[in-house]
Amino acid sequence: MGRRRLRAGILAAALALLGGAVVGVAPARAATFMLSGTVTDDSSTPVVDVVVDVLDPPTGNAVATATTDGTGHYAISVAEGTYDVRFTPPSGSALAPATISGEAVATDTVLDVVLQPTPPVVTVVAPRNGQIVSDYYDLAATTSAPVDRVEFYIDDVLIGQATAGLGWNYHWNSTTVAEGGHKIQAKAYVGSASALSAPVLFNVKQFAPGQVIDWGQTTNFPAGGWVRMTKLRDGVWLAATTVGITKYRAEIWIYKSTDNARSWTKIATVDDGDRLLGNPNLLKVPKGDVLLATRNWVNLVSYRISVWRSSDNGMHWTGPVKVAGNENPQGNQYLNVCEPWLFFLPDGRVSIMYADGTQAAIGFRQRITQKISPDNGQTWGSLKIFAAALQDNRSRPGMPVVIRMKNGQYLLLFELGGVDNFYVHYKRSSDGVTWTGDLGTRISTDQQGGPGAVSMSNGRVIVTSNTMAVSYSNDYGQTWQSNDPAFTVGRWPALYEIGPGAIADSISLPTQLRFGLVKSR
Repeated sequence: MGRRRLRAGILAAALALLGGAVVGVAPARAATFMLSGTVTDDSSTPVVDVVVDVLDPPTGNAVATATTDGTGHYAISVAEGTYDVRFTPPSGSALAPATISGEAVATDTVLDVVLQPTPPVVTVVAPRNGQIVSDYYDLAATTSAPVDRVEFYIDDVLIGQATAGLGWNYHWNSTTVAEGGHKIQAKAYVGSASALSAPVLFNVKQFAPGQVIDWGQTTNFPAGGWVRMTKLRDGVWLAATTVGITKYRAEIWIYKSTDNARSWTKIATVDDGDRLLGNPNLLKVPKGDVLLATRNWVNLVSYRISVWRSSDNGMHWTGPVKVAGNENPQGNQYLNVCEPWLFFLPDGRVSIMYADGTQAAIGFRQRITQKISPDNGQTWGSLKIFAAALQDNRSRPGMPVVIRMKNGQYLLLFELGGVDNFYVHYKRSSDGVTWTGDLGTRISTDQQGGPGAVSMSNGRVIVTSNTMAVSYSNDYGQTWQSNDPAFTVGRWPALYEIGPGAIADSISLPTQLRFGLVKSR
């Protein structure tokens, strides 16, 4: 018995020396201390219902939690150690959360915190990504809530403080930086709290006096003529072009570009047997099909305006649907229909205009006729609107181009043969269907035959024609000024905005595209 007790005592002593626990001997407990304090806002007002989490830094897990009372006070018992302490204000308080890192607790500790207002979201709205900026330019930002001030930074350098108005604006001299790419950000302040916007990448380009377009790269289009394009999505375009196969047969070849119209791949062919197809015009229906309008004829025998449809972005086509025509031209090539142009009305319906020579017998040598589809081009009503017509046995308005300007108005451009040597005229409409009864106003003697036009997103309207001259209007067609041309020779041009501050001019004879940068307003 005594020998067993001795052995047990020796074993207990050995375990103690080795740090082992001995039954009946309580281990030492870690010291605990009180972490407490008061949470207020920047006006020293206590903030109630703030959740206070004491976090283990290696894991981020909460080891203790408390909530502030009606006086903004909290108290938490924690073991000795170093912690991160997170303060989360209640939803709707307009206060930002805060975290105090590396708080050492080795005695009772007081940790008071002042919560700052939630920084508002600030967004740069001018310039836009990819936009061209020149001369003096009004930088602009918006905020999600009232702020004290907004600063603008170009390439991380503060360039000025914005003034309040309908947003936040700063009149900036872009000549103070080099031409090329730059980054802009806006920083909004509420008290000492601030928020930085996402960066916007833009380009600075200075233009020659009187010029609003700086023309650059020229590329050859693969084939055909009368190139017309439509945008599928950013950087992706379809193009249609006329290709003669025989004297009695012409097709429309469809091309696709995925590099913003710089290079093209043929993806489809549209034909109507032994008929001639020409004057292609494309229109992408939002979240829907692509429409293709063409002239469709057998010379001296049959003339039609036809519409085709693709449900897979140009790979395959169905049709044609006949919009208008003359199946008995009596061997007269001028009693035809041609040169269709598709566009949207304000209510989303698709409309088409075309040159109509079918009523020469009653005094209309040619007129511009308009029809409307109630179902995105599947059918066309019997209603005809005569957008430009004069019953004088002489006037030949034709080659209509319709654009909707930034102010919501529609601008119709057309060549006027018979009485004005095919100079380009224009008319305006508030709704795209109501047109004055006259033959419009001539732009200038610079613009003659085959107009092309585009309304830029900055509101500037740009026009060209078979003369290759380029005119622009900063007041929605009230007045016109001249810009250097993209080409010196060519026919049947068309203009497209291919990105913020970027334009493309397509021509035939030769079939080419030229790209330019457009000055901001």
